[in-house]
Amino acid sequence: MQRNIQNLLGVSALIGLAFGAGLLVAPAALLAIYGLHTSTVGLLLARIAGVEFVGYNIVGWIARVADPLTENSAARTVVHAHLASETLGAIVTGWAAWQRLGNSLLWSVPLLYGLLAMAFLWATLQLRKPEGDRSTDART
Repeated sequence: MQRNIQNLLGVSALIGLAFGAGLLVAPAALLAIYGLHTSTVGLLLARIAGVEFVGYNIVGWIARVADPLTENSAARTVVHAHLASETLGAIVTGWAAWQRLGNSLLWSVPLLYGLLAMAFLWATLQLRKPEGDRSTDART
């Protein structure tokens, strides 16, 4: 279980870093893929979001090597933060897709957020189990 949570942190960090870099370097091009177009102010806000994606996911990448089973560890904290972030991301982007703010590819964004939210919910539930209820080998 520990290794699965650490892998989840690593994979989600790489996904977030890719989106963050895209928003930071080429926000208009990335948004256009989803049928979204915006003003210069919107592009600035997209770049600022990209900055936050990059920073947040660097923390996730670094924390992935910490033991998530240890109380108050960086990995455990990032798991809880991701659960909130991915859940809210699914809601906000799902609403945008429902309102047809972009093209049909926009639905892939809340889908990805939703999958990550479910994965982090699983991780959070695993971390809440008493130690005896966890898998017999904590390194799996």
